[in-house]
This record gives sequence, structure tokens and C-alpha cells, in this order.
Amino acid sequence: MGYELTIFREILVTSSKEVNLTIPLKESIKELDEVMIRPQLNKEQPLNKMVTTGARMLSVEEASRYAGGMDDPARLVSSFAGISPSMSTNGISIHGNAPHLLQWKLEDVEIPNPNHFADLSILGGGILSGLNKAVHKAIAYHSLLLKEEKENIEAGNTEYFFVKSERRYFKINYKDILFIEGLKDYVIIQLDEQRVITRMNLKNIFELLPKHNFLRVNKSYIVNTKHIDSFDNNDIFIKTHEIAIGNTYRDAFFETFMRMG
Repeated sequence: MGYELTIFREILVTSSKEVNLTIPLKESIKELDEVMIRPQLNKEQPLNKMVTTGARMLSVEEASRYAGGMDDPARLVSSFAGISPSMSTNGISIHGNAPHLLQWKLEDVEIPNPNHFADLSILGGGILSGLNKAVHKAIAYHSLLLKEEKENIEAGNTEYFFVKSERRYFKINYKDILFIEGLKDYVIIQLDEQRVITRMNLKNIFELLPKHNFLRVNKSYIVNTKHIDSFDNNDIFIKTHEIAIGNTYRDAFFETFMRMG
């Protein structure tokens, strides 16, 4: 909304008397076309960045638009392959697992089922896992995972071992390792001019290393003491790398390292 343009011509302006103008204003109304703003969405990209695979974003708008959604994302998921819905509730069974064995997470923190129909048959989310045999399944799963991790390393002798990375086994000499960095389910073995990444956690690979040369200095790093160039109360320096000494590891590091020297 605004005002129409008004033009006055040949107005005499003198220095002896002020000039007063009366300017009528007439509204100028312009009707704009409809404007629709839509976000650029990738349905294959989950909102939770911590999800690595098998995730798809579902919006509330989709749950209300598609047949059978009934304004409920859980019912909307039931149309995907391998998922069986419940007729009386919106509990879902994924590839034959019971609804109460599903794991619900919010920002990667396990929570009870946010389902407004939740009862003992679909509660899940850690509430029942401590009371039934589902916890034994978890133990079995982690045991198999640990076995798989150990199979990624083949011990050679006291001088080297083979580590599996990208479908190949690489020979790693103990003396060539500068340090090892842990990244959740993977470790990075840092050599002088190479990095080897394998699926294994830091605790398990530390158990396989010779203790007279390797020390854990914080929750994410194991260092080869033979390559330590210098250190102070807070950090270790290996070539161009600077590694912090964790508070809980400091006393043990200095005591063991000095004894090695």
C-alpha cells in the first residue's frame, strides 16, 4: 500500500513570503501475487546428524497428507518395507522385532517411547530392557562386535602386526607407530608418512600393544614413547604433533615413562 504520485509545476517561490501547498494524498493499492516459501529438503538426509545409515526424514506435514498417516509419523512409517503396524496402537515391528524392543533416542540420548499410545507392549526405550532377556541380546551383539574388531588385527611377531583397512591387510611395524588416535568405533594408526584407519576401539587395540613402548595419555590417544621428542606437564610433542596429557592419566604417565627411561 502507498500513495499515487502527484506533480506540481511552475510554483513561484519568493523570499518575501512563504509558499504553502496543499497536497491531497490518494491511496495507491497494489495487489501482489501469492508468495509461497518452501525449504529445500533432502528426504534422504536425516535431521539427526549422528545417524550414519538407514535413516529418512519424515515431516509432520507428510503424516497429515498421506493416506493412513493419521497425523502420526509412527503410522506413516508402517508403509515402508519390513515394518508391520499394530491395528489397535501405533506400535511398529521392524523386521520381526517386538515394538517394546525398539530403541528410541532424542539427540542421541536414549528415552522412553514418546508414543502417546504407549503401554507395556510398546513402551521400550530402556524401561524394560533391564527386566527381560533383551539385555542378553545386547551382550551377545557386543560380544560379536568385539570378535569382529579383533579379527581386524592379525599378530605377526614381536616386531609387527597386520591390520585390516579397506579390505586389505597392512603390515605395521611397532617401531614405526607414532601414536594411535581413537574415534569411537575406529582407530587411526599414525605412522611417519601414513595413516591407517581400522574398525576397532582404543581399549582393545591397547591390549594388543607391547606395554614397554606404548602408553595411554588420555581417553583418545596412545603414544609410542620411543618417538616422544619433548613434553611438559600438560602436553607431549611428537614431531609436529601436540597431544594433551589427560588429568586422569597424568600421574601414571610420568611414573611409567620415567621408569622406562
